[in-house]
Amino acid sequence: MKLSNIFIFILIFIGMTGCSGSNSPESVAKTFTEAFYTADFKKAKSLCSNDSKEVFDQLKEMLSDETTEAIKSADVKATVVSCELSDDQKTAIVKLSVINTVDITGRIQKKPKLQDVQLKKKDGKWEVIFKIK
Repeated sequence: MKLSNIFIFILIFIGMTGCSGSNSPESVAKTFTEAFYTADFKKAKSLCSNDSKEVFDQLKEMLSDETTEAIKSADVKATVVSCELSDDQKTAIVKLSVINTVDITGRIQKKPKLQDVQLKKKDGKWEVIFKIK
């Protein structure tokens, strides 16, 4: 194989992995989303920016034990659809498809729903920016 072909292959590989890895915006968004939708608020909170953490204390208080248990038993699966990095590589929006979430009535929703997760990079680590609308 020519050296130029090897170089092109390496560039393509690097480009394809730009949004992957254990501290990538994709992996953080996926882990956060699955933790959030299974009421693992401790894990979800650990992935958030400091400004976002207080929301989880409020959520925990709002949910009954029965609802929390139903949510925890859900087999939630999140799949990354896309990852958009800002030009300065300090913010990202990750779009995920999420299935098997539990609605407020306690029923499992099999139909996929799209979820956008906003992230910012702080001290080399991706953090979720979470707000309740």
